[in-house]
Amino acid sequence: MSTPASTIDQRVHQNIGDWTEVTLTTALTASVAVISTSLNEYDDANDDHYNGYWCYVTNFANSTKDRKIYDYTTTGGSCAVRGANFATDVANKATVRIYRYSYTSTIRAINDAMRELSDHLFRYIDDRSLILGNAIWDGHFEYWTSSSALTFWTASSAGTQLAVTAAASTRGALGSTSLKYTTASTTDWMYQSLTENPRLQGLQGKSVSGYVWTMPETAKDPTLVIYTSQAAGSATVQTLQSSTATAREANVWSLIEHDNQTLNDDLTTLEVRLYSKSSTKYSYWDNCRIIDSSIREYLLPEVFQDGDVCQVYIQVSGDADKYADDIMPKTWEPIYNWETFHNGSYKFIRIPMQGNGQQIRLVGTSPLTELTTFTGTTEVDGKYLDLLVAYSCYCLFRNEMGVASSQDTERLQERRDYWWAIAHELMRTNRMVAPPRFMRIG
Repeated sequence: MSTPASTIDQRVHQNIGDWTEVTLTTALTASVAVISTSLNEYDDANDDHYNGYWCYVTNFANSTKDRKIYDYTTTGGSCAVRGANFATDVANKATVRIYRYSYTSTIRAINDAMRELSDHLFRYIDDRSLILGNAIWDGHFEYWTSSSALTFWTASSAGTQLAVTAAASTRGALGSTSLKYTTASTTDWMYQSLTENPRLQGLQGKSVSGYVWTMPETAKDPTLVIYTSQAAGSATVQTLQSSTATAREANVWSLIEHDNQTLNDDLTTLEVRLYSKSSTKYSYWDNCRIIDSSIREYLLPEVFQDGDVCQVYIQVSGDADKYADDIMPKTWEPIYNWETFHNGSYKFIRIPMQGNGQQIRLVGTSPLTELTTFTGTTEVDGKYLDLLVAYSCYCLFRNEMGVASSQDTERLQERRDYWWAIAHELMRTNRMVAPPRFMRIG
């Protein structure tokens, strides 16, 4: 149920009577000329008809250029636009959109509308990426600053990270992400340390168990390592490495188990390493956890950092040897008296119970995805799209009032108020229903 920015932009402009889209009859060259004889169908045979309008290029070498027209000639349908010369499109004839209100202004209005309608339009989230007792932050590799850089994991060398969502290359819930890491040398690994996750400090002096799923390019290549070192004066180093005896077949998912590892105390360094022995070989990684049953607080998944948790459940049965490894858990028990809090950087959830590797299910809502590209999508369609479009029209005219001349202000205010009335009516009939909240007990 997603709709691209291109469609929402079109709907907004069609609703306000401001829509023209044509294919150029002359390819763009190193000039400021935009030429399409198709514009003659709309220009009433008048020169200067499109003066002051905006021209947005949707494809080819000049895609995303949003230029203001300063001169229009009806003969040949020729526009001259502000700004630097276009790149040469050679034989490619681009499609352009011509309107009074720019594409940039319209997308800003749409994103404003999504934020302001967050109680009416949202993403429904059903997330199973947290594990009870897991000290690792983002063990399912869902936090990425880009498609090639994780937020809470670091590469020790020049290896390459890649976010993967193909079902065969993940080992989690449908739609989740795994890490594909290609080593640069034989001493290369991904790791999470006290720098990325300061709360790992709470593991010192304890016995913990580690697990991670991996699918290597080379058999028996990956291992799970817990590395620690102590303060100066008692500089004991631990390198607790999982057994390599398990036949981790190439291109097959298998579980690395690293049970009952006792960590030193007084640590200055603690790293959880995902290690591959071979140089320039890849391994997929998913569902990493270091289990400490005393843990009560968990970093919320990225989808909930700006969202709202409504319900919390704990897995109470499973078919896999480890409950955390169930792909489709069957039985859940609701949890009450949980709470979320913000530490100044991230949101966490505090769950009032101990556990030993069961999955945590979070149900709630998250804001619609902001539109940043012409082809980018957001999670709305049908009658909900009608509400978003109407409110976006309201936001567009409201925003334009801030830069309008005095003679235009009254006209824009009338249109703003008109679209506010339509959007307000749709808010009553076209709003989404959020999951009910669990009440607190005690």
